[in-house]
Amino acid sequence: MESVPLRSAINRIWVIYKKELLTFVYTPTIYVCFALFVFFANYLNFVLGHFFQRDEASLASSFFSWHPWLYAFFAPAISMRLWSEEYRQKTMELLFTMRFKPWEIVMGKFFSSWTVLLIALLLTVPMIATLYHLGPPDAGPLISGYLGSALLSGALLGVSIAAASFSWNQFISYILGACCCSLLLVLGSVASMDTFIQMLSGFSWVSDWLGAMNFTAHYKHFQRGVIALPAIVYFVSTAVLGLYCAQMLINNKRR
Repeated sequence: MESVPLRSAINRIWVIYKKELLTFVYTPTIYVCFALFVFFANYLNFVLGHFFQRDEASLASSFFSWHPWLYAFFAPAISMRLWSEEYRQKTMELLFTMRFKPWEIVMGKFFSSWTVLLIALLLTVPMIATLYHLGPPDAGPLISGYLGSALLSGALLGVSIAAASFSWNQFISYILGACCCSLLLVLGSVASMDTFIQMLSGFSWVSDWLGAMNFTAHYKHFQRGVIALPAIVYFVSTAVLGLYCAQMLINNKRR
């Protein structure tokens, strides 16, 4: 008997997932986002990452290291319309009258948006062919790198969805999401600086907290070819926390 409510919830999440995915498919701007994502991924890898100058059959330093900043700007671009469109078209009230729970709506929107980000990531796979110009690549770091990138995108997407739920204006939603994601990345970068750690020598708990919040440090495990359980838990927990905040905000605005 207990499985019936769970099955019903999964079905409702699936309905939202399909609805959002179809919306993405019929939105021309999403294809522009795909093109821009692939363009910047290649530009950062080959130009700023000095891929050929490194003379190594690896994407760890030249390609994967830029992904946190790619997602910091592309995840908010994907999530900024999730809530504004519902309220503009007055379909949010309809979903509530159809007994959709806020958390089911949030989960459906998250998985559809994450699917879009994963498709954008998969479009960069042909870049692996360039590695053979320098020699046969090691499959381990490639697999872990893409896995880490996928988890990172989910974490920053969760943060972006929470930020987008603060406002029904798409521009404001994007700015809030980009600022929140960038702040998390900057905090992680600052926490790893020796001078900053020395400044907080008397406040070790602050340094430890910032270190635990270090997106870059957790992500580097995957860049090195290590699939670390603490890093997986960190990214999943960040996504869950962001989605929980979004659900609370949507629930409060519903009342």
